[in-house]
Amino acid sequence: MSSSSIKPNNKKKKLESGGVSMDHVNHIREYFRSKEFSDLLDKAVDRAIEKNLATLDKLSESSKVVIQQLEVELLKQQNKLKEIEGTIQKSRKGGEEEDPAEAKERRRSVVLLNIPESKSYFQHERNMLDVTSVNILLRHLNLGCQPMALYRMGKERSDGKPRLLKLVLASSQMQRELLKVAPQLKSFDTRGHPPVYIRRSMSKQELEEFREERKKIKQSQVIPSSANSEEMIIDPPASSSVNVTPAPKN
Repeated sequence: MSSSSIKPNNKKKKLESGGVSMDHVNHIREYFRSKEFSDLLDKAVDRAIEKNLATLDKLSESSKVVIQQLEVELLKQQNKLKEIEGTIQKSRKGGEEEDPAEAKERRRSVVLLNIPESKSYFQHERNMLDVTSVNILLRHLNLGCQPMALYRMGKERSDGKPRLLKLVLASSQMQRELLKVAPQLKSFDTRGHPPVYIRRSMSKQELEEFREERKKIKQSQVIPSSANSEEMIIDPPASSSVNVTPAPKN
């Protein structure tokens, strides 16, 4: 065997089919174990976490704004619901208290103010005086109608003033006709008694609203016209549900 047939093995030993040397692989392994790589990895993770946290913070702020808007809208809807419920309850209450017969009577009734009231012990004599007073009043207004009924409202007043006198007419048309000519009472001679005035009959709710309106008028010092075009003010509360005393115009 010749010396030329022997080939020296001076080539680097190769690994795997890719041709990567063992030294290179070991170098990579050492780098992965190094503090430098560990620090870089920690920084990369920290940056990723910070980025995600910033995104979450933005989402959280946006969610807070949306929640606040929803809370405001919910409060508005709750208030509207309370108003609707109050209106329904008020309507139901009014419907329960409303008597069809009373409503029909009220539409054809008027109330007289400052009609002198008899102090007689006998109710019949008291009623006869009221009938006479009403007839004189209707004659002054030149109306050809007779009330179907008349009666005093409430208990007798302790201050001696006459109670309201209610007249129930035959129809609502007669009520309107009487209210239409009511301003003529300005020329009615009461022989030293307070002037006589007429207004339409009101329900309990209307009287309450009327009282509230009078309070506002008193505060604003503005007095509107009544149903018979006469200015009206409120007396102190008495036994009746509401007492109205008109103030004559100048």
